[in-house]
Amino acid sequence: MMMEISRARIGNGRLIEPCDIQLIMGYDKETSIKDRQNVIKTLQTGSEDLLVSQYCNYYGLDYHEIISFLSRSGNNYFDWMDDLYKKLN
Repeated sequence: MMMEISRARIGNGRLIEPCDIQLIMGYDKETSIKDRQNVIKTLQTGSEDLLVSQYCNYYGLDYHEIISFLSRSGNNYFDWMDDLYKKLN
């Protein structure tokens, strides 16, 4: 099953969507949606949009590493993971 990767941008930042959070955190879809909503509520930005940079700051994640990971993830995410698994075993 392929996950759809968000490619939305706002201003100079990239929006993070539940499908991105699934990849980053390993959560299921429902938990990813709840996590995103919780971060938005906690940050009180007055917007329903959440940037990758805001999410990274909230969790103390390395922004450049996460952007790189999401960029690699695209439609080839599972092929990339299979290749990584093969290399590790």
